[in-house]
Amino acid sequence: MHDSKLIENGTETIQVFSRLWLNTKKNLPVRFSEMRLLLLLEKNKEPITPVEAAEVLGIKKQMITTMANVLEKKGYIIKSPSTTDRRSHILSPTQKGRDLVHHRYAEYFRIVNTIKEKLGKDDFVTFITLLTKINTVLQEASISQN
Repeated sequence: MHDSKLIENGTETIQVFSRLWLNTKKNLPVRFSEMRLLLLLEKNKEPITPVEAAEVLGIKKQMITTMANVLEKKGYIIKSPSTTDRRSHILSPTQKGRDLVHHRYAEYFRIVNTIKEKLGKDDFVTFITLLTKINTVLQEASISQN
């Protein structure tokens, strides 16, 4: 297969995979970016500041502030004054936020487990290894473009 045809086929395959994967995120009561923040807060187990969240997620603090305001309004997180810096606050998930994270995590786990079962362990390991390499390539490309 010629490189141009290989790239064309690859592009189509990636687009289909992306669309199917994005469909797993439908019916979320929050935006995907807000879900990432909730996942971070739940995973860390310790409350973190918006600045810390921005650093971990690789986005601007203002975006975290906007997401936190929405999540707080919907009852998924609470903001509390920081005990170490009175100019800042910490973000913590509420029980409603934790429940959403656990529900979605279980759904993602089910989907990924289905992929593993259908591919078989060896192909699944290859798939994850390649996705990890691809993520690194895309992250490095993103950094070099900025």
